[in-house]
Amino acid sequence: MKRILIAENDISFAESIVDVLEKEGFRALVSANESEAMEIVKDDRIDLVILDAELPGAGGYSMCIRLKNTLSLGNIPVILISSEATAEVFQKHRMFKDRADEYFLKPFKPVDLIPVVKRLLVAGDGGRVVDENGGQEVSEDDIIEEKDIV
Repeated sequence: MKRILIAENDISFAESIVDVLEKEGFRALVSANESEAMEIVKDDRIDLVILDAELPGAGGYSMCIRLKNTLSLGNIPVILISSEATAEVFQKHRMFKDRADEYFLKPFKPVDLIPVVKRLLVAGDGGRVVDENGGQEVSEDDIIEEKDIV
C-alpha cells in the first residue's frame, strides 16, 4: 500500500484529503508542521508528499528544497499546495532545480488530487503501478485516460 504524507496545518482540510486518498486504497499520514513532517518522511518510507507551502516551521517551500536535496529522499514526488501563493509564484518555483512535481492553488477539491497522485506514483515506479485492491497492473496510459474522463 502506497504511503502518502499530508503536511498541512489546516487539520480539517488534511482530513478531507485523507478520506479521499484512503477511499482510493492509499495509506495517508498527517503532520501539521515542517519538523514533524520531515521526521515522518525519514522514518516511515513515504511514497509521496502533499505539502502546504504555508506549513509552520521552516515552511513548505523550504521543506520541498530539503527533500529534493536529500539523496535518499529526493526521488519522492511532492505536490505543493498553497492558499497564499499566486500562479506567478508557483511559476517561479517551477524554474528551481529543487522544485515540486506538481502545484495546486487552494481552494480545490481533494478529489482533484487523485489523478495527479496516481500519475506521480506511476512515474516513480518506472511507469507501472499495482492496484493494491485488485492486484491488477495499471499503466500510466490507463490513468491518464481515467483523468480525461473525470
